[in-house]
Amino acid sequence: MSRPLLLAAVLLASAARASTPPPVEADSPRPEEPRRTFSVWLLPMTYGSLTLGSLTGGMRYLAIPLGVGLRLSDSTAVSLELAGSTSRRDCAGEMEDSCGHVKSLRVTAGLAWWPRPNPLGKGFYVQPNVGAMMTRDRRPVRTYGPSRASIELRTDDGIQATAGVNVGYRLVSRHGAGFVEPMVGLSAGYSWNQRRKAFDFGGQYGGPHGTRLGERAIWEVNLDFFRLGLTF
Repeated sequence: MSRPLLLAAVLLASAARASTPPPVEADSPRPEEPRRTFSVWLLPMTYGSLTLGSLTGGMRYLAIPLGVGLRLSDSTAVSLELAGSTSRRDCAGEMEDSCGHVKSLRVTAGLAWWPRPNPLGKGFYVQPNVGAMMTRDRRPVRTYGPSRASIELRTDDGIQATAGVNVGYRLVSRHGAGFVEPMVGLSAGYSWNQRRKAFDFGGQYGGPHGTRLGERAIWEVNLDFFRLGLTF
């Protein structure tokens, strides 16, 4: 074969290879995004105990504790808890620091983390949180002398802020719709113009008690013990 013909053959072969489309590779499967689930729950332990105790303890008490949560991934979820309560204890005879009418609204936001991620959120988790509680304390106060005419009603608004951590374990039903979460927690913060004690086992804010109004550092132990909820 002459040199011009050989050169032409090489050029044609190169052009044929360049014009051949590359093989189509199968699309690799995209990783599935975690399904975001929404949960609601009640906190029946502390608030339920206060409600039952008020039937025989000389105090009328009512609370609505509700929590909501949204899973962001297989290992994290955000939550928001609201607890509104009202309690009243009548004064008998002499004026007492423990009587009066207290209304409170507690708001707590948290971010839970599961060391072993799973789509149902079951198992052990750690939940840092921050919270605030607003109170309105209305009580009788003796202004002067022993007569009943010297008694007036005084209203004080207070607030507290706390930061803490809960640890718990979520037990999930067979179909993943219901769950129970045994839990316990500890938080620290500060109280302004409230009848708080420096150490609170949780729920003591639910009714008036003997501490005078003031500002103080506070520690709280979360003794709600468990959440009872549903996942959608």
